Amino acid sequence: MRAIKFKAKKIRNGEWVYGDMVINTETDTYRIFSSFANVVHGDFTDDGLHYCSGQLDVVYPETVCQFTGLKDKNGVDIYEGDLLRTQPNNKWEELNYSCFEVFFHDGNENSDYNIGYSISRMYNYGAVCGGYVPSFKPKTVSNMIVIGNIHDKNKQQ
Repeated sequence: MRAIKFKAKKIRNGEWVYGDMVINTETDTYRIFSSFANVVHGDFTDDGLHYCSGQLDVVYPETVCQFTGLKDKNGVDIYEGDLLRTQPNNKWEELNYSCFEVFFHDGNENSDYNIGYSISRMYNYGAVCGGYVPSFKPKTVSNMIVIGNIHDKNKQQ
């Protein structure tokens, strides 16, 4: 069973926050709870949201990323919008590489066979151009590393 969790950038300071997401449809506000520990039913604030023992943060809706259920080579959780690359073996590979964006593909009228998380949208850095796009499978991504996210200003490591 895969954990359902999210990350997003806080409006307050632009830092990433991880946890459970709550959307207030009346105010169109997205919030991330960093913990749902010690939640007691009926213990809510005026706006209907519980300020539990964790931190409640209002986040930018466009930065919300869902956990894919997979981890990279270093055991880091992989989220939608993350950028993955292979581990560099030398100084040249450290500066010249391709990385790939993780995204959710929900099919369309022409292609419904590839529904789910995928990697594509290649970004090339240094002297690298072109190349192949690997599949988004546990064996493949367990040999890659997360180097950033599309919502970060600097996509490079």
